[in-house]
Amino acid sequence: MQIVKVAGVSNRDKIRQDIKNNAYQQEIKATMQKVHELELGAVPRVVVGKSITAPTVDAGNIEDQLEQAIADKK
Repeated sequence: MQIVKVAGVSNRDKIRQDIKNNAYQQEIKATMQKVHELELGAVPRVVVGKSITAPTVDAGNIEDQLEQAIADKK
């Protein structure tokens, strides 16, 4: 959770636990359903260097994706 630490977020443990517990899965599903209804071609991504992460595709794995993207950039 290096990105959260660098951003100065104080409740990192709660965020880490929420991600592991898929606490936001319902919101992500609702967002993706709306994306399909509106026929949007793309949804927000996080780009670190040349690595692109897709939190809406694999929300449970976003921490690993971001950590790997940051490591790849170094």
